Amino acid sequence: MHAITVDERMELVSLVFRLAGKNKDYRCTRTRYQRKLSRQFKPNNHHPAVLFARELIAEGGQAFFFAMHLTKDGESFQLLPADPALVARMETAMPGQSWLWNMSIAAKFLPLLNDFYRDTNFAAFFRAQAAYYKRAAERYARKYLSHIDLAWFDRYVNPAQLRCVLLPSLQWLNLGMTVGDLVYAGVCAGYTLGGSVIVHEFCHHFANPIAEQWYAQNSTFNALCDEPILPNTHAMQYTPGLVMACEYVTRAFTVLYHVQHGEAPAPLLRQEVSNGFPHIAQVYDMVKELP
Repeated sequence: MHAITVDERMELVSLVFRLAGKNKDYRCTRTRYQRKLSRQFKPNNHHPAVLFARELIAEGGQAFFFAMHLTKDGESFQLLPADPALVARMETAMPGQSWLWNMSIAAKFLPLLNDFYRDTNFAAFFRAQAAYYKRAAERYARKYLSHIDLAWFDRYVNPAQLRCVLLPSLQWLNLGMTVGDLVYAGVCAGYTLGGSVIVHEFCHHFANPIAEQWYAQNSTFNALCDEPILPNTHAMQYTPGLVMACEYVTRAFTVLYHVQHGEAPAPLLRQEVSNGFPHIAQVYDMVKELP
């Protein structure tokens, strides 16, 4: 069974965004741990790193993307080089919104983040939570991760490259990201569909490039992804175009995983329609036809 871990990089970056207070995904205080974060670090609300983060675009997944591109060097963090092709795709998908991929901004944010890390003694706080992190990770692994057929992914990615990161500071935001050879699924303990979420986030790794190709070359697929998002649905968190294309194909692969593990496709597809993806059956058929 693959392990699930709590990542210091993500807990640090999400804390800065919690204190910045712009995005509801990072402000949750439902758990004792989340309340401890808000209470203990509140005196740092005006730290330069927090003030800088307050001016950044507060799109939910950006903190995770940024955090996973950090590497620890002693008592500070350095930026890993970002894949230029990924940078270009992200800028195409979200023009003017993706502060992570504006490397000049990331370079300005990083020294402030390192100052925050040292000034708040976050390393000591993180070490002090080790027992809580271990219990939470073991519980999540037992309940969800242990039931996932990771060998199924072997057709698309080496299962040894898959990494599951528990996000105890968040409540509902789940994220997928590929950094170098590693494929991350960032998952929240508060999300009740944990197993399916892990599958979904891992699927982004190979579904996104397919979606990008189809969006560029298939006018029918392009048109359905460009449609206005259905109001009052889960899909409202996405934007029409390439972002929606990636989400459609990832959800289709997630349905395929469940179907190939004994579930009937019709209820799964109906659920995705109610989530705001009216063309999911068409995309699912396209995915099934892939070699």
